[in-house]
Amino acid sequence: MAEKKQNKEAQEQAPAVNIDALLPELSNKNSDYVFKLRKFVKEAGATDAQEQAILEEFLPKILKDQHEGKPAAQVYGAPSLLADHILKSSGKKQGDKQPFWIETIDLGFSFLAIFSLIYGVMSFFAKNSKQDASGGLVSLILMSFFAAVVFTYFNRWLDMDKKKRPNMFLIIIAGVASVLLVSLVSVWLTNNVDTIVTRQMPAIAQLIVAALSYGAHFYLKRRFHLRNMFQTAPRARK
Repeated sequence: MAEKKQNKEAQEQAPAVNIDALLPELSNKNSDYVFKLRKFVKEAGATDAQEQAILEEFLPKILKDQHEGKPAAQVYGAPSLLADHILKSSGKKQGDKQPFWIETIDLGFSFLAIFSLIYGVMSFFAKNSKQDASGGLVSLILMSFFAAVVFTYFNRWLDMDKKKRPNMFLIIIAGVASVLLVSLVSVWLTNNVDTIVTRQMPAIAQLIVAALSYGAHFYLKRRFHLRNMFQTAPRARK
């Protein structure tokens, strides 16, 4: 009993792993691996304390393997897989689902940034207004957030049990019909409603919208720990 007590006290008095001292000892490959590992666990919503605990556990192991000529990728696989394994084993699932509307708004700003950037660059090189295919702000918002709804729903559809998924053929038909409808409404607004939010925007305005939209996407992604645009939808909690 006394021996167990002494061992416990020795463990409590053992110095914590000095992460700042260990990081410079990593090779270039392992340094990049740890950087990506930290990125994945933070994007999955891990707290600073959880990230600290992960580094304290794995940095000594990675350095030990490094001294034996084994890079971390060889021992643990891709950093995304290790992050997923760590978080699942600790009871936290990577990229837990957020409400549909939050993911949709985030993706909407992502698409708005992409579309605005593309149209803004195209406007710079357009020789005349006839070659400028960009629409107004309302049209861009319609297309962007409609695409976000479709993309978010598709991610949720992939995550469903295969036996419970709605018929893919019907979804494709509904999707194509909706795309055509939104496109027609966007074109009609640009050509027939002459207001500051419906007429074609100059290139600089497009680029400003792109920058603001990306800023909104970046904030939402950090605030709600959202997954990346092309990251597989996570499994729902049982």
